[in-house]
Amino acid sequence: MTSTKHHRNYLSTAIVAVSLLFALDACYSLARTSNKEDRFQLDSCDILNVVKSYRSEPRTPDVALLGSSLIEVPSIEAAAIAVNEPVDRLTHHRCDYLEKELATQIGTKPTVISLAVGGEMASDAYLIAKRLLVGVRAPRAIIFGIGPRDFQDNLMPGIDSSETFKLLSSIEDIPDLWQAHQLSPENKLALTIENLSGFWGNRNQLASFTTKSLTNTVAPLFPQMTRSLSPAPVKTDVRTFIGGLIAPGKAVWHPDDEYMLQNYLSRYNPVAPDQMKTQLGYLTRLLRLCKERKTPIMIVNMPLGEINQKVMAPGFYAKYLNETEKICHEQHVPYVNLNVSPLNSKTNFLDTVHLNPTGSAQLFSMMSKVVDPSIAFVLRQDPTSVATKPSETL
Repeated sequence: MTSTKHHRNYLSTAIVAVSLLFALDACYSLARTSNKEDRFQLDSCDILNVVKSYRSEPRTPDVALLGSSLIEVPSIEAAAIAVNEPVDRLTHHRCDYLEKELATQIGTKPTVISLAVGGEMASDAYLIAKRLLVGVRAPRAIIFGIGPRDFQDNLMPGIDSSETFKLLSSIEDIPDLWQAHQLSPENKLALTIENLSGFWGNRNQLASFTTKSLTNTVAPLFPQMTRSLSPAPVKTDVRTFIGGLIAPGKAVWHPDDEYMLQNYLSRYNPVAPDQMKTQLGYLTRLLRLCKERKTPIMIVNMPLGEINQKVMAPGFYAKYLNETEKICHEQHVPYVNLNVSPLNSKTNFLDTVHLNPTGSAQLFSMMSKVVDPSIAFVLRQDPTSVATKPSETL
């Protein structure tokens, strides 16, 4: 009888303890919802830099450019040419060259901001549009420059691999996580818990805070602990590698061709059908999201070097083109292929993938000429007008 009573007491205590833990976790989660950005450092997180820069714009841009480094590199190189002075690689996000070219083509100069992030997958573009391009900060049009790596990258095997996902994902994205074909059930469960639990989601920050607290309070009492609890060395500022000024006509820093060749050989091979299916699904979600918001969007297939295409598995590039164009057709979204001559000429590339300054200027000149009429129509309208996004153009 006594033993049974003790067991009941232990069980009751355990239930109370677990309940208190869940209550504390819930309170902590609610308190931290607006501070997810605290987990990242501005000088070492490209997406955080992009987010803060976009929010600091004095007025909502007319056009938002989405994409990976295939957009990011040309944007900064062409911007330096357009303004005819050096621009900062890390902080300059105005696509000045496209602004000027669009002004010539449509008769009014829109504000164009690049939200391109190196390594941006289709899932990342969807999250940027869903979380950042919303409400009063929603642009009047979106142009999304895509390439095959945005849908197949063995160096980023899961949607959770990117800093964009880690920064912008939330509880609302849990259903999408469970639809991701390349994630195992264990990974889906772990990511779900991370989004639901404030303690688990902020475990690294809590561990760092605990270590610092011990270092400042307990460690002085035990000198032998000082070395083991000392903070890790400060990471090298990312500006050392990708920052600095880009002068007109100067290319951004890039690895040698052999490195890029081997790097993309690993990214493309072996083919990952599940990842491709997941990322194509996110492209569909992005287009549907724009349709719901009545924001016209244009998809642009970006130019690639001939060597880069040769390291792809046979038939992979053709399948990528067919699948992405098919989705755009089904969603009634304009699709433009700019991987054409003379833009994709070898002389326009600084490596096997990225355009050099001359190619970058040509890219935005061609892009302005093929901008879809639905986008041109919206950009010509008075931004204060209510009817600037006609449903028939979506």
